[in-house]
Amino acid sequence: MLQVYFFGALKKRFFPGISVTENVPLKIEFIPDETISELLTRLNITQDEIGECFVNHTVVETFDEILDDESRVAIFSKGMYLIDGGMFIRGHAYIQRKPPIKIDFY
Repeated sequence: MLQVYFFGALKKRFFPGISVTENVPLKIEFIPDETISELLTRLNITQDEIGECFVNHTVVETFDEILDDESRVAIFSKGMYLIDGGMFIRGHAYIQRKPPIKIDFY
């Protein structure tokens, strides 16, 4: 089972009438070897509609990444800006971005 969270205009599309403060996941069937791109196609979302996408609190760098069962996917509509105002309290402070290169600090 996958949990997909939507933010911005995409939240309104999948959960019309929901409060902006509510985070309700869309729970959908896990399909082995499915990529993020294939999941977006299944949800009828184009990549042009997406501002940011996270899988298990990590920024998606390529939509060719394969999803694991029980993954948590967060999709932000294009035009949304990610800020830290209160996000730590809501549990979004665990967002990670993979470094572009390996750095040895020692």
